Amino acid sequence: PEEGGHGADGQRSAAAPVTLGRERILLGKTEFAVAGGRAQLTSTEWTPRSWNSRGSFNTIGLRHISAASETQNTLRLAGDWDISAAPNLAGKLRIRRESGDWMLPGDQPLSLGRQEFQLSAQASDNRLSAELKARGTRLGEWRANIALPLARSGSGWTVPPKAPLNG
Repeated sequence: PEEGGHGADGQRSAAAPVTLGRERILLGKTEFAVAGGRAQLTSTEWTPRSWNSRGSFNTIGLRHISAASETQNTLRLAGDWDISAAPNLAGKLRIRRESGDWMLPGDQPLSLGRQEFQLSAQASDNRLSAELKARGTRLGEWRANIALPLARSGSGWTVPPKAPLNG
């Protein structure tokens, strides 16, 4: 919407500050609606040598396609990120369950009874580590950890083919 306009959800919104140049693209603080929730970009910047992005989100809904009409049980997530690459990948990403559940598809969709879900990932010193915690009435309790090395490859990062993985 235009500055001072109203978004699809009826909330007041403002134009995002943008700087475009040959050597720099900067998107300033902005907020937008997505999947029934909100995402807030604190800042996003790209240069030929680096990029970074920081922000958060809440009440983002995920649901199985067959459960499209059942919004009361939609899994809703929240989280935040702060990621940069200059030239190494560094930062964090956190995602957690706010409410709702995930339905397993079938003739009679089955709720996992999810009570807790958290995913945390961190990159630093050419390593990526992640931790997953999940708990639910049908799911039981799950914990998983993984750590792996990262290597710069072309315009991105990869896991070296013969790299040891810890988990």
